[in-house]
Amino acid sequence: MGVIDDPLHRTPASPSGRPRRDTKAGGGKKTCKALLPKVHPLIEELASALARSGTNAKFPLGEFWRTNFYSRLHSFSSEDLQLALIFLKILIPKLKRKSEVSTILGEKVITFLLRNANSNKVLKAALPDLSKVLEQLVQNHEDKEEEVQLAVVEALILPPGTIQFDSVTKTNMVQRTIKHLTASDVKKLGDYITKRIMGKDDQEGMYAEVLALLLMNPKIKEDVAWRTEQLKTLIKATLVSQKKKTHYLRNTLIQGLYQELQRAPSALAFLKPIVDFTLKEIEACTEDNGLVSPQSKELWDNVKKKIATLNSKQGKWPNNSNQVLKVLYYAMTFYIMQDFIGAGKLMEKLDECLSVAQEQGSKKATKEELPWVVTATELILNYAPSDSTFIRTAAQSAFK
Repeated sequence: MGVIDDPLHRTPASPSGRPRRDTKAGGGKKTCKALLPKVHPLIEELASALARSGTNAKFPLGEFWRTNFYSRLHSFSSEDLQLALIFLKILIPKLKRKSEVSTILGEKVITFLLRNANSNKVLKAALPDLSKVLEQLVQNHEDKEEEVQLAVVEALILPPGTIQFDSVTKTNMVQRTIKHLTASDVKKLGDYITKRIMGKDDQEGMYAEVLALLLMNPKIKEDVAWRTEQLKTLIKATLVSQKKKTHYLRNTLIQGLYQELQRAPSALAFLKPIVDFTLKEIEACTEDNGLVSPQSKELWDNVKKKIATLNSKQGKWPNNSNQVLKVLYYAMTFYIMQDFIGAGKLMEKLDECLSVAQEQGSKKATKEELPWVVTATELILNYAPSDSTFIRTAAQSAFK
């Protein structure tokens, strides 16, 4: 077994290629310490043996970790910390149980990471490798219902961890690990997060962002009902949030809606129930939080009236006409949240298009004229800003 070659732990070489010797008094001892992180092959053997022993054996992993690392973590010298981090990187991918993850990524370890990620040079240099081995661990258990993956994510984001773990440590540990959760783990974590969001947690915006990541997990691709419920949670939270949090929650919601709209086989089938729910929630809102205001409520009332008109005219218009305009008005419900002023101007043009359609009735357009329904979709694509991906996607998929 070869020596571990870690770029963070190499001893600087002299021009001849040999390790430099410290010429100062006591230099011999310092050189020996510097060489320690080269790591004897038995370190890997020890990590493997401890991982195999688990937490209930005669020589338990937990006891070894607590005695030799956990209790001394905050008093380690730089050299000792280097060695501890190397041992941790070897050990983590070998873990097999949720209890082992909870032991290794315990309170002191997570607190140490959060407090020192940007100030301790040794730790800062090691964090990218730690992210990789944590991802490797969850990948190793990706198809197993052992909750190992969930234990990793919970250790990072639940107290003493934080939903802001990635931004605090300037890593992507949470993002890298969360995408490998099993379907059941996604739902368990989702249930916890929705409670925090609806409980108006101080960090509800960050929880909403993680919920949006969960919605992207391919393992719940077929569970439309669950994903719809999570979107409803985001809608509720956005409509009743404080002014300072509205912007963040709204953007997360629109991104989630955009992703679901792209997945949906029918834009109308996806939008109708979610818009019906949203309009009822808006009716129940009594406070102006900057998003739900008297002016925006007027626009939403107009959406409801136009949808009622479309429902009453369904049998009298050409094929697809009713469906397409419904999709556009349904999408306007959320565009009002995203860009109130732009939505107001666009609504006026859409209303004009509806009026022309009512006058045209069931008559077909002449060869010189575009069907009014095509004009309506082109209207959205021409007037909606290029970064308004949700409303533009709705227009492009209105015929589905």
